[in-house]
Amino acid sequence: MNHNLYQEIADGINQTVGRKAVTVGKLKQIVKEGKQIRRTQGMMALWQYAQNIPYRFLTSEEAEMLRNSPRFRELSNKTLELLVMEGVITPLEGKMFRRYI
Repeated sequence: MNHNLYQEIADGINQTVGRKAVTVGKLKQIVKEGKQIRRTQGMMALWQYAQNIPYRFLTSEEAEMLRNSPRFRELSNKTLELLVMEGVITPLEGKMFRRYI
C-alpha cells in the first residue's frame, strides 16, 4: 500500500472542502470495500458503489465544490492510480475511467 498516495488524496479533498472530511483510514476502508464488491458483485456494482462514495463523507454542496475545483482532475487521477495499485480495477479500466471523468 502506498500510504503517501492515500495521504495526498485525503489532504487534497480536505483542503478543497475546507474541513477534515476524509482520512487515510476512511480511504483504506473504501478500497477494502471496493475490492469486496468487485470480487462478489462485479464491475457494474463497483461502479455504482463508486458513484455514491463522495456522499458518505461530503455534503452535496461540498461534492459539487470538489467537482468544480481546479484540482478535481488531479485528485481523480490519483484516486484511479491508487485503485489500480491496490488491484481494485485493472490498468485498462483505469484508463477508461480517466476518459469518462
